Amino acid sequence: MLLFDTFLRDLQTALRQLRLRPSLAILAITTLAVGIGANIAVFAIVNSVLLQPLPYGTPDRLAILWSNFTSGKQARVPSSGPALMELRSRSRSFQQIAGIWGTSGTFTGEGEPEQVRVGMITANFFSTLQVRPKLGRGFVPEEEGRGSANAIVLSYGLFLRRFGGDAAIVNRTVYLNGRPVTVVGVMPREFRMVWPADASIPEDIQAWIPFREDIRELPRDQNYLRLVGRLSPGVTASEANAEIGAIAQQLRTQYPEYKDQGLDFSALDFHADVVRELRPALLGLLGAVLAIVLLACANVAHLLLTRSDERQLEITVRTALGASPSRLVRQLLTESLVLATLGSLTASAVAFGILRLYPIVRPQQLAAFGRAQPDWRVLLFALAITVFSAVVFGIAPALAVRRQNLVESLKAGARNVVGSHRLRRRTLVVVEMALGFLLLVAAGLLSRTMVSALRLNPGFESAHVITFQLALPATRYATATMQAQAVRALQTKLAAVAGVSAVGASSHVPFGTIPANWYGPYFPEGTGAEEQNSQLADQRSITPGYFRALGITTVAGRDFTDDDVQGHLQVAVVDEELARKTWPGRDAVGQKLNIEVISPDEGFVRAWVTVVGVVGHVKDHALLRGNRSQIYVPLAQSVRFPITFVVRSDRGIADLTPELRQAVSAVDKDLPLANLRPMSAYIENARSQTTVMARLSQAFAFIALLLCCVGVFGVVSAAVTQQTREIGIRMALGATPTAVVRMVLRNGLSSVIIGLALGEVLSLMLAPLLSSFLFGVKPIDPLTMLVAALSLLAIAFGASYIPARRAAGTDPMQALRWE
Repeated sequence: MLLFDTFLRDLQTALRQLRLRPSLAILAITTLAVGIGANIAVFAIVNSVLLQPLPYGTPDRLAILWSNFTSGKQARVPSSGPALMELRSRSRSFQQIAGIWGTSGTFTGEGEPEQVRVGMITANFFSTLQVRPKLGRGFVPEEEGRGSANAIVLSYGLFLRRFGGDAAIVNRTVYLNGRPVTVVGVMPREFRMVWPADASIPEDIQAWIPFREDIRELPRDQNYLRLVGRLSPGVTASEANAEIGAIAQQLRTQYPEYKDQGLDFSALDFHADVVRELRPALLGLLGAVLAIVLLACANVAHLLLTRSDERQLEITVRTALGASPSRLVRQLLTESLVLATLGSLTASAVAFGILRLYPIVRPQQLAAFGRAQPDWRVLLFALAITVFSAVVFGIAPALAVRRQNLVESLKAGARNVVGSHRLRRRTLVVVEMALGFLLLVAAGLLSRTMVSALRLNPGFESAHVITFQLALPATRYATATMQAQAVRALQTKLAAVAGVSAVGASSHVPFGTIPANWYGPYFPEGTGAEEQNSQLADQRSITPGYFRALGITTVAGRDFTDDDVQGHLQVAVVDEELARKTWPGRDAVGQKLNIEVISPDEGFVRAWVTVVGVVGHVKDHALLRGNRSQIYVPLAQSVRFPITFVVRSDRGIADLTPELRQAVSAVDKDLPLANLRPMSAYIENARSQTTVMARLSQAFAFIALLLCCVGVFGVVSAAVTQQTREIGIRMALGATPTAVVRMVLRNGLSSVIIGLALGEVLSLMLAPLLSSFLFGVKPIDPLTMLVAALSLLAIAFGASYIPARRAAGTDPMQALRWE
């Protein structure tokens, strides 16, 4: 009770002190609000991505299973249907293993035709994730495979948008791709697909259907399934990996295809794999805002030290009257805690504003994790950062009280003890400058990376290009010939639209996610069996005109023509990287290549094709890291849907869209245009993470510059005030105003230079941590460091010059009279 009463008295005293100096309180609270608010907001984002469990049942027991081909040094590869079935039958470490593949489909019947993203899954997919539909049920084993009932599960968004949220939709028949399917369930509103980025499973899948074929009968080297497994009770991830490694060894012994691939399996914690590329960026962002709050604390410490100087007489008298150092320290720390608490309450508004803006500015890579909302972790972090801030900026004044000499203080009377806090202030400036230098260097490196990304040639020209996706219903376009003819008719109609200069189509466009990526091994003539799976390339089915429409450069040979159809010579176009690796120093045109093609009767099969052209390499998946080489085949010889049309025109998308819809309707009124967007949107999405990181680092650097400026100004101003008598004596003895300015600047900038030197050492130590985010610039970049140092020196000089000029105008007589 006594301790509580003491705390209440300390609290009353703290509030009274803040009322006496409202300007100091407002400045301190505002400074803390920026630092603490940014920390709370960023931690809420980190929490939503790295700490919150995935939206599945007992997600800590889930693992993602990847195939790895040791013969081609290829890791994180999808699996084949037979491999999935072998894992299911042989593994005891997993309760269940399920597979998914992303594609699209078209709803017809009631309402306008609509193309949606579709997940083709094994029947046990939802039960493996331990998620249940909100309405109806999931799939049963009898609904998977050849000859099974046509069943479908809807997303909640599609359920509301297309079917009006009518619960009677369950067990009703709807039409997907022209075929009747029965709605057996509707997933909950909060359910979403959260998968690793390289799994090519979009988070906004709108419907799920079971596989219609027997996946165990598909080719063993047709790898397209993304696998998820649920660990059996008591089984650890390492035990599961050991078991599936042994299974892979058995399969390599038993099947030549797996031996040639050098097949191996790995099981990774699902959540850890989902965030593996995001974790470094988010932790780096959290480190940056922690540096901001340290800068804010240093500034508030400056203010409190100044206030402590003004209260020197009060503290001295209280000490003389018997107040112990620990009692005074507790009082000062209470004042710091009150400031930090008020700053934290104000920071909540700052954090709220940032989090409201977050869904708008966040990169696409974070969209699957939903909104960042406060929970107990965020509240605990807010409390921790508040207490931490109070201790950090309150420790300097508290230490000054503990080390106070009562006799000297009484001798000084009402005057400040000159220089008593000078070392602490200079130390704070050194820390501020070091942290500011780190933030400026990081901002500079990321900004240069962003500029490099903006200037980077992706291998195509996105300006003036509009794209949209189509899927042809198999009920009306039953054969590959009919599908190819329909695409040709569509391309002819689109080319006739006014203002259109080129039209083409492709099964996959750069940075697209639907359908899932298509890639496989390739090899030229004369390759030994042991090397036939050593090289992988992305494959695309395209129409004549696609290269021209997307602005892909033809290096050698020719484009496809309308004569490249089924039954004619099987041909392909390769990119220059593949040509250079496969036939170094030789002409690739005319060479034979073994690749995967799509047969009208047999599906995916291996075939020999003749290279008829070479085109420039396209960055298909990532702008700032390596991409696989590309192989293009004629759509008429390897039909694959859905297909994306690429239209080049100088007309804007809003102006052109009605005529594009009219051209498609002239061929088939039931074909909906899906994902209608400019090609530049794909590029912007690919750049989004780099751009957001650069913009945030620039904002943090600006805040750091501002705080450093305020900190240096405060220190130099306090030093000038403390040295008023000394300056007066110097000027009375003949010192010129210029000499006084030089003295003040020298004293002020000396700490700045030491801080910059410390910051440079720290940046050299921490630079490798940035390497994974950089492109076109090295982590240790002298130019960026020089610009950061000069910027801080300029800020420090400007902050020091104002009090230096004030000192130069000191009247010697007034200064001596003050003494």
